[in-house]
Amino acid sequence: MASVSGKRKASEDLSPDVSASKRVQLSTSQNKKGKRPSFMGPQTMVKVNVSFEEDDKRQEFLVYKEFICYYSPFFNAAFNGSFEEGATQSIDIVDVHRKVFGLFVNWIYTQNVVPEQDDASNAPSSTTLIELWLLGDRFLIPRLQNEVLAVLDQRRIKRRINSATYDRVYDNTVQGSPLRRYLAQTTATSFSLKTAIPHGYDRFPPELLFDMFDFLRTRTGPARIVKYSEDELKQFFVGEGET
Repeated sequence: MASVSGKRKASEDLSPDVSASKRVQLSTSQNKKGKRPSFMGPQTMVKVNVSFEEDDKRQEFLVYKEFICYYSPFFNAAFNGSFEEGATQSIDIVDVHRKVFGLFVNWIYTQNVVPEQDDASNAPSSTTLIELWLLGDRFLIPRLQNEVLAVLDQRRIKRRINSATYDRVYDNTVQGSPLRRYLAQTTATSFSLKTAIPHGYDRFPPELLFDMFDFLRTRTGPARIVKYSEDELKQFFVGEGET
């Protein structure tokens, strides 16, 4: 079975991989959302085998087909199309952390980004939340992306987002991505008045530095840390009518 990887560069196709893009194009028009599925009645299971690297041992997730296909056009195309995954009802997904995919499965059942049983010490980190946002991008689920961003922004006010995630974001999104804009603006306004932006610049992707300076060039007022209202945060949301 061919594995599906999500790695891409900004110059590449807008979808996580060309094959998946073609599948979604074939099925999106047929993926008209009706009533949310429930657990009342017989259920069909599908298998999603997850690993971060191609050679890693895969973690098997058995997921209710009706739920995963309802929320994700990507999986709807895979499991309800005329491709290999439609016949086997199984798919291999590479470049995904097991914990992140587990959070995704929890979300499709509960609609909670943060599992209810998690206490503050065990809650998903900003790095994990960003990985979950990227997963939503890859699986074409803007609602998940927007809910993740709202949680991420609450965490950012208390603790700066880990800069180690910047390369990951810029390697897996395209120019103009809402997450790129969010990171550029919040990072550009997170420095103290005594700290120059170029400090530690080698940790930042060049595209991020450009986006930061472009934002500051047009910004009025001091570059203080930004606290967005619910309405202001929506400027970084993905349009939910796009998929």
